[in-house]
Amino acid sequence: MSSLTPSTDPLSTHLKAVPSRSRPVRLREPVTGKRAATRHRLMDACATLIVRDGFDGVSMTAVAGEAGITRQTVYRYFPHAHELVRATLMRGGRELLEGQLLVFQEHGDPRELLIEAVMAALRLIDHNALLRVAWSSRDYPQAMLRATFDEAFVGRAVEGLKPIADRLGWDQRETREAYEVIARTVMSFLTIPPDPKLDERQLRDGLQRRLLPALGA
Repeated sequence: MSSLTPSTDPLSTHLKAVPSRSRPVRLREPVTGKRAATRHRLMDACATLIVRDGFDGVSMTAVAGEAGITRQTVYRYFPHAHELVRATLMRGGRELLEGQLLVFQEHGDPRELLIEAVMAALRLIDHNALLRVAWSSRDYPQAMLRATFDEAFVGRAVEGLKPIADRLGWDQRETREAYEVIARTVMSFLTIPPDPKLDERQLRDGLQRRLLPALGA
């Protein structure tokens, strides 16, 4: 395949070409300092473009215009458009994971909390325009799906699951397996939504019958 410059190469082609494990996922980005603020400003602009215009609407020029800075500045932070999209989607993935892990810190029946973590993820995506567009788009790259099982994500999830794991008597291996089952469950509802759509009560009942036995809970 010929090599095109980031400003002319269609983004969807870039996305499909990204290797599934091109680099390790970094869960914690810096949240202070001018450089971090500019990166988040660029990702905010990228997210706006994805929601408004789809993945094909993202280019370095469009992001620069949306963020109100020069294109040369964008290139100082991201080498090409697909890397900016990748970072933007990974930021959304981190927020999704952290939202689930907050559920595991709550008090209550650990089995109910496992179900609530799935429900919380689905609700968050339903109310997050970027994630909703990303999951419904054919251009959503497999690299992002597979990154869910990157060691950085898995390690953070296992750490966050520890309060539940301790109460259910799970060891490290069982906790890791539980995270993978939960993640795959969420993915299945997002990639192939139930038809007809389930209401919250039906979804919760189904998770109680099917998810808990799969988790050994």
